[in-house]
Amino acid sequence: MIIPTLENRTRRTGPFLRQMATGMIAICLLATGERTALAEDIKLAVAANFLKPIRVIAKKFEEETGNAVKISAGSTGKLYAQIKKGAPFDAFLAANSREPKRLETEGDIVPGSLFVYAVGQLVLWSHQKGVDPKKMLLDAKFEHIALANPKLAPYGKAAVETMEKLGVTSAAEPKLIKCETVSQAHQFAVIGNVELSFFAYSQIALADEDDKGSSWIVPADQHSKIAQAAVLLKTGETNKAAAEFLAFLKTEPIRKLIVEYGYMVE
Repeated sequence: MIIPTLENRTRRTGPFLRQMATGMIAICLLATGERTALAEDIKLAVAANFLKPIRVIAKKFEEETGNAVKISAGSTGKLYAQIKKGAPFDAFLAANSREPKRLETEGDIVPGSLFVYAVGQLVLWSHQKGVDPKKMLLDAKFEHIALANPKLAPYGKAAVETMEKLGVTSAAEPKLIKCETVSQAHQFAVIGNVELSFFAYSQIALADEDDKGSSWIVPADQHSKIAQAAVLLKTGETNKAAAEFLAFLKTEPIRKLIVEYGYMVE
């Protein structure tokens, strides 16, 4: 009678265990490969005013789908120029509808993909608490006033229209500080480089009490409507995740989040 020893058992079962281990590794690699194949990166061109909410929205989308969202933020005019030069963005979230419609006319978007994801609100803001920014503007009681470049940024254009409607353009013109984006215009006011600044209300909508300063939310009838449109670009036509992300923007939870950040929705 042969009594099986540990050495004998190992000798007999060793090849079987090795085969099992090899098989399990292959299955794991196959599963990992499948997840990698299904996941897609999305390259978004996003207007600077929408940077805060898009970071939150992108994180939620990544958690739900496993797809990575890469964000490039800037002025709408500059992002449009980059797209025309061949920047490999999949989708464009502008601060207006003009540039997206131009891209549509020029054949650079997927037909039927254009929609308004948010309607922006313009604010005139001072870092000083307890002041009336509108009265400061009307009385010209400021040394400098910041706004985004109206040739590149819709909020800057809306600021110019507001000043024209209020009849303060000539008094404000020598004191204007034109910034590249609304984010820069906001930052100039926060650090005290300017007494007044026009930018997107969303940039202070969720600010802590200590950071709120003084605000005048400019009535919508003082400037052109800031309808912010999104499009799926031709360069992203085959990226299913990009189309899913734009659909995600239209869902009710995300629309509510956009409103929380100081925008209106249609």
